[in-house]
Amino acid sequence: MGVLILDEDFNVIRHFNSRNSGLPDVYLSDILFDKTGKAWISSITHLSIYDPLMETIQSTEFPKNFFNEEPNLHFNLCSNGDVMAFSETSVYRSSPDLSHYEELDIYNRLNLGNIAFIAEIDNKYWMGADKGLFLFDKNLKHYYQFNEAHNLPSLRFNQQEYQCTENGTLWFGNGRGLLFVTPKQQASLTHIPKQKIIIDRLSIDDRDVEAAALLTLTDNNKLSIEWNFISQKLSIYPLLLNYGKTRGRYYEWSVDDKEYRSCTDGIPFTISNLLPGSHKLKIRIAGHEATATTYTINVIPSLVFIAEVVIFVFLLFMIRKLIRMRKRQIKLRLTIRHKHKMEMEIAAARAVEQHKREEEKRRIEENEAKMQALYQKAKLPQNECKELYHKVKQYMDKEKAYKNPSIRITDIAVAVESTPAKLSQMLNQYVKQNFFDFINSYRMEEFKRMIKDEKYNQYTVTAISEMCGFKRSSFLRHSRNLRGVHLMNISIMQE
Repeated sequence: MGVLILDEDFNVIRHFNSRNSGLPDVYLSDILFDKTGKAWISSITHLSIYDPLMETIQSTEFPKNFFNEEPNLHFNLCSNGDVMAFSETSVYRSSPDLSHYEELDIYNRLNLGNIAFIAEIDNKYWMGADKGLFLFDKNLKHYYQFNEAHNLPSLRFNQQEYQCTENGTLWFGNGRGLLFVTPKQQASLTHIPKQKIIIDRLSIDDRDVEAAALLTLTDNNKLSIEWNFISQKLSIYPLLLNYGKTRGRYYEWSVDDKEYRSCTDGIPFTISNLLPGSHKLKIRIAGHEATATTYTINVIPSLVFIAEVVIFVFLLFMIRKLIRMRKRQIKLRLTIRHKHKMEMEIAAARAVEQHKREEEKRRIEENEAKMQALYQKAKLPQNECKELYHKVKQYMDKEKAYKNPSIRITDIAVAVESTPAKLSQMLNQYVKQNFFDFINSYRMEEFKRMIKDEKYNQYTVTAISEMCGFKRSSFLRHSRNLRGVHLMNISIMQE
């Protein structure tokens, strides 16, 4: 039917339901008034809140990621005004104005089963659940657990059945009757005698350790395991040596003084991925440091690991060597490619230069041919040709200008105080040769003389021809005109 507001005489003065408010049309689970007067109303589907100022019930205006969609919530009020809400799977805490809220990691951490109630008394929280009675600190982090060993008739408690009287006595509704704890009893609950915790069962990589080895471990509190890139997995069953009822008992364990983690009796906790070296394992009854037992776990490299490391280092060395060889091959290939490119560029440059020289030679020959054609029409007098010839011959014999591979007709004309035109006409008319044949005849005579001279025996034919002023191409064309030179002599000195 929804929510009814009654006056002092229990007359209905206001009725909220799904038609006139944000209440769902389902069964309601619990209701709590916080210190600001708001009513927190839970149902089997979600959460609604009654605002006394607006006198409305809303089910939609909640912050992002709020727990309003959680079904079957039950509430308790904290001393600072916060609202504690818990369901069958989660525990939440929120400020009255919804500005601060969080989910508390209790279910996943302790695997409590159903929570029957959470009550804050003297800055501590009492919690009844399917696994017994728990006493948490104000931060809901550290806890004590009470079970059948503490004379609980049952580990299960009833929903929302608790009360604290004016004298501080706590009353709880247990699954098998009514319990009470006086203030004096409360003071002694968290103090228990120091009792040793042993490892009742131990398995390494799912293989149970034999009883004799387990007894040695219990006496020495030391355990050695092997490490092969990851350590072996340890599954440990702790046991408190008080010969009391163990059902539902909670243990806590810590490695290398890190934060404690919880486990229950009969269910092992697992340790893995330990690095090589010495590690400290502490096991205690939940919340009771006096019961803590410390074990030393030595993680040592296995023989397989050492062999694997040697193989790995060898493979690493080989890979590095192959990479270096590959780099050298790439570098050599690039060098050869660069060299080939340079050779191609040099060959191309030489070809261009050769083409230029041939073009220049062809142009000069064409000019001389033109000049010769002109000279044939206007011949020099015989006495002038004879006089000019003697001047040129004296100059060539004395200066040996033919040894200059770049000699030009203009250079000789200037030397004998004539003109290139008259010199060319004289050579064609009187000597019956063009300028290049005239120069090369001197060079050929010089070559004949030098090749017969023993002091030039250490030189090659090409070197001697270049000393005479020949270029390689012009020498090959004129070498067939050799006279008086034995072919055997030439072949001996060839390159």
